[in-house]
Amino acid sequence: MGAKLIEKKDPTPVVRKPKICPSGKSKNIGTYLYGLPDYSEKLQKDIDHGKIILKCCIFSEDDPKFVRVDCKAEFYGILD
Repeated sequence: MGAKLIEKKDPTPVVRKPKICPSGKSKNIGTYLYGLPDYSEKLQKDIDHGKIILKCCIFSEDDPKFVRVDCKAEFYGILD
C-alpha cells in the first residue's frame, strides 16, 4: 500500500480543511484517515496522490485531521 509515515510537528487549529497552508502557502494538504477503511481503487488513488494519509486505528478528538504533505505541518479540526 502507498501509506506514508508522518512525523508529528506542532499542529495548528482550524475550523475546516485549509485550501492553502498558512505557514508555507502550499496547496498540498492531505486528510488523515483513522481506523480500518474499506479498501477501494479510489482510496488507493487518493493515498498514492497524498490526498489521504492512513493513520492508526486508535485515535481521539485531539488527533490532527489534516497535514501539509510537503513539510508535515499538522492541522487540528476544532468545533465552531
